[in-house]
Amino acid sequence: MSSILIIDDDRPFCRALQIRLCRGGQHDVMCAHTVAEGVRCAPQAEYDLVLLDLGLPDGSGLDVLHEFQVAQPELPVVVIT
Repeated sequence: MSSILIIDDDRPFCRALQIRLCRGGQHDVMCAHTVAEGVRCAPQAEYDLVLLDLGLPDGSGLDVLHEFQVAQPELPVVVIT
């Protein structure tokens, strides 16, 4: 099972994407809605993919990107802004 983190402040979008990705039980999907939540998630789990919005309410998604580059340098991050 792959582990995916979505970081986006659009809660309905996150939930819809989470439901879609979880179908079939092949993905474990977690959502964060702010830079602070995303940064807290960085060291907590080994993710296989991060879907990242750049425009977050408390800062830039680039701040979160930096945290993941430090914690998991090989982690693919897809910007969905």
